Amino acid sequence: MPLAAMREKPAETKEVLRRRLIATRRGTSFEARLEWSRLICRQVCESETFERAELVVAYLPQGAEVDPGDVAAAALETGRELYYPAPAGAVAVRRSDTVAAAGATSRAGGDDVLTRNTPQVLVLVPGVAFDASGCRLGRGRGWYDRLLERFDRAGRWGLAFALQLVPHLPVDPWDIAMDVVVTERGRIEVERSPRLPEGTA
Repeated sequence: MPLAAMREKPAETKEVLRRRLIATRRGTSFEARLEWSRLICRQVCESETFERAELVVAYLPQGAEVDPGDVAAAALETGRELYYPAPAGAVAVRRSDTVAAAGATSRAGGDDVLTRNTPQVLVLVPGVAFDASGCRLGRGRGWYDRLLERFDRAGRWGLAFALQLVPHLPVDPWDIAMDVVVTERGRIEVERSPRLPEGTA
């Protein structure tokens, strides 16, 4: 039976959930978000996945998202390669020799575009909401779904505050699930499922 058929039907649509949870996230204090981001980054850096990673794909936080800056800094400090989303909306990531500042308007990145698709790649993924199955509600443009489909062997770790966790998310055929969801309260590890719902092309 397809996984989607076994999941409880979400009570809210994606757009309703997105508006509600973005408002909730923005309603938290900057100090709380900063402390929670540090706790989340610490868990990532202390994980075996980070230890094995040869390169890390980070992101610039938008709209009160988890700030992955500490992981990005740790990646550079330990000799790993660091990548950020390419500018101008291209579905690609480019290498950076510096940690991009939160709230920056231009994305860091040089000419070195990531092409390696291996388990030693760790992709940090922002989101508006996640559930216990690793499903993700993103910013609404599908950029990360397209990127993760291309790098299907990479580790995909969703970073979120605990207030962004919901029991069940509505799922479309193109939605890519996470391997792990990390909040300030701990990690949710999910059995790898390349695409949800199962059985779709």
